[in-house]
Amino acid sequence: MAETSAKNHLIGLDTLRFAAAAWVAASHGARLPLDKMLPAESLPGKVLVALNNGIFNGPAAVLLFFVVSGFVIHRPYIGKDHLDLRSFYARRLTRIVPPTIAILAICWAAGPVYFEKLSSVMWSLYCEIAYYLIYPALFLLFRRGLTGPTFLATTAIALVIIAATWPVLYYWEFSMPVMIVIGLPNWILGCLLAEAVARRRDTPGTIDRSIWAWRLGAIALTAAFKVPVTHGPIPIGYPASLWLFAIYCYFWVGYELAYFRHHAHWDLLEKFGSASFSLYLVHNPVIGLFETLRERYPGLDQGLVSNIAIWAAQICAIAAATYVFYRCVEYPFHRLARKLGARPASSPAAVGQQAGG
Repeated sequence: MAETSAKNHLIGLDTLRFAAAAWVAASHGARLPLDKMLPAESLPGKVLVALNNGIFNGPAAVLLFFVVSGFVIHRPYIGKDHLDLRSFYARRLTRIVPPTIAILAICWAAGPVYFEKLSSVMWSLYCEIAYYLIYPALFLLFRRGLTGPTFLATTAIALVIIAATWPVLYYWEFSMPVMIVIGLPNWILGCLLAEAVARRRDTPGTIDRSIWAWRLGAIALTAAFKVPVTHGPIPIGYPASLWLFAIYCYFWVGYELAYFRHHAHWDLLEKFGSASFSLYLVHNPVIGLFETLRERYPGLDQGLVSNIAIWAAQICAIAAATYVFYRCVEYPFHRLARKLGARPASSPAAVGQQAGG
């Protein structure tokens, strides 16, 4: 068994988180700048540049985050009769809110360029916080076996909104309340997955043969869903298409978790994944710093060697900023969240037993 000894942690989740955060960073400009390195007039150069620009779909990676988040939040409460509100909110909000406030303050102090770069990723964090806040209400439905019907109902509401506002291309074009409603069924998919994993029995041989097909399929789908947003004759925005990718993630993540139950994992990716939240927060402001340097010094990215060197420096800067932010901000609050969540309350506020069960 490759599952960790931690009660509520599964090997493979942090690797998926890291992959999603790295995918978002690549979509924002951390990918190798092939468009500046390859001859634009050659057919191979055009193909490679198009692939490099097309496969990195940041919003799709965010949907993967939503599915994983719903899984992680709901898994400890499967089969439970009640949820301790004080412990739940203390742990979840301490985990995410202070680091979010910290990076907002840092970027605000650094200047409007960096604050704007950060703002482009904040929409998903605001959705996450909203889902944490409403989970106790969802728990009352889930404990009655209504997880599936809740998913179907929220999906129907989201699709009605998407159809009524067609064609909105990006999630962040919606107001925050609408964005939260549209993203909610994707998060609930993770809750459904947690319940499915709790009762599933897998066949290792089948998973061995298909796991890379699922991984490559995820990459292909993210690229396919990007085309109608930027190049398609009929505009089909991410809100109208990526809910299908979230359903794909439901099955894909389940296969990944089953795979890692029977196979050795790469410790380094799991360690990187523990800092995926920090990576998600800091990468775009660092990319903004390098964009500012290129504007001030136009000769920096002239030539193949210079472009590779700047790209490598940018990756190192993102890694360094991620490590510093994780060690100084995210990790201390993560530890505090665990302590607060584990501390018994003298008169616990709970939902479940007092609400008809």
